[in-house]
Amino acid sequence: MAGTSLEFWIDGAKRPRTWTERLDRKWRKLTGPKFAGKAGVTGPNGRIALDLPADPGIRYVLDEVLARDCYPVVPGVGGIATIVDIGANVGIAAARLRLAYPDARILCFEPNPAALPFLRINAERARAETLDYGLGETDATLPLYQGSHSTVTASLTAHHMTEAKPLGDVVIRAAGPALAGLGVSAIDLLKIDTEGAEMPILRSLAPFLAGVRIAHLEFHSESDRRAIDAMFAPTHLLWSGTVERGHTGQIAYVRRDLAPDQPRIGA
Repeated sequence: MAGTSLEFWIDGAKRPRTWTERLDRKWRKLTGPKFAGKAGVTGPNGRIALDLPADPGIRYVLDEVLARDCYPVVPGVGGIATIVDIGANVGIAAARLRLAYPDARILCFEPNPAALPFLRINAERARAETLDYGLGETDATLPLYQGSHSTVTASLTAHHMTEAKPLGDVVIRAAGPALAGLGVSAIDLLKIDTEGAEMPILRSLAPFLAGVRIAHLEFHSESDRRAIDAMFAPTHLLWSGTVERGHTGQIAYVRRDLAPDQPRIGA
């Protein structure tokens, strides 16, 4: 598989030497409610331009997805034909995944009306499909709590990073049946970042999980991290991860029969 060298640009600026310089130099200027940022990502399979909202949380996502490459290609794991991006926000991850997997079908699920206009633009550029609803364990209409300072932290559960009152109701569909209705019989790469709603989604996707080649998952409590690991451990190897302040972080799993062999001590 092609390498994952990535290059990043914002608003047509001259490119500084490092990712940090590139982000800091431009993002200090991106203030004001009317600003609509321009950014993009370049990889081994082309370049995708991105339209971004005036949202301070987007800087964090750009750094996380592009600079720190939190959805890396796993060496030797091919056959990625179907990618399911649950909690797609404005499509930064979809663009990054498109450059890594140029021939895959990418489905982007996002119920947040503040993020959807940008997702539609960016997903089209990334040749991805936009589904304007969320996924869960059952079909439902639920309140969505907007992030206090960013669309990135919008959640179906009120918490310390959301507004106290819901933005409004959004449509949630049972994940397994929804994917089946879209003609998905297998998920090759699964990405879930839903600010605490990961476990209900995974329960609905239970029939798909053993076949997932690569899973990128965010967690928001220690109990969820343990539950996620229990679901994947029989069939998958915990490949990489980060833990932030104990209760939040990201973890990646690779199906055991596909995991690259790595040196081991005492094996």
